[in-house]
Amino acid sequence: MLLSEWRSWWTSTGADELRSLLIENWDPLREHPDLRGEFAPVLLAIGRELHEGGDLIDVKLHLAQFREDTQGRTGRRWGRRDRRVAEKVVRWYREATGEPPDRFTDSHSGGSRAPTRLATEQLEGPCVLLHHPL
Repeated sequence: MLLSEWRSWWTSTGADELRSLLIENWDPLREHPDLRGEFAPVLLAIGRELHEGGDLIDVKLHLAQFREDTQGRTGRRWGRRDRRVAEKVVRWYREATGEPPDRFTDSHSGGSRAPTRLATEQLEGPCVLLHHPL
């Protein structure tokens, strides 16, 4: 999808659909409506990241950072919750836009697969990930 097409889709339906998905499925926005305004820049960042080839890890990092910044919640429990929501976000984005799967694909399942267990464990605590184009 070209950038101009993406922008049109994002402003007409994409942003609202993603916001609704997160309000319904992610506890910081569902349980704290007052945080929804603060989340607007993160919502756009997630959308752009996905359009530029971002994946499950990228989305999870955005969610985890917002959770930590606004609620001070970190750790495995919260990381697992953010990961489950990130999976839903990536699946929604693929279905909504038809853009190709991210770099974590598995030819046996015909679609996305989760990062390896090692990658998941590394995301549970503080870490630095460098985004590197394939």
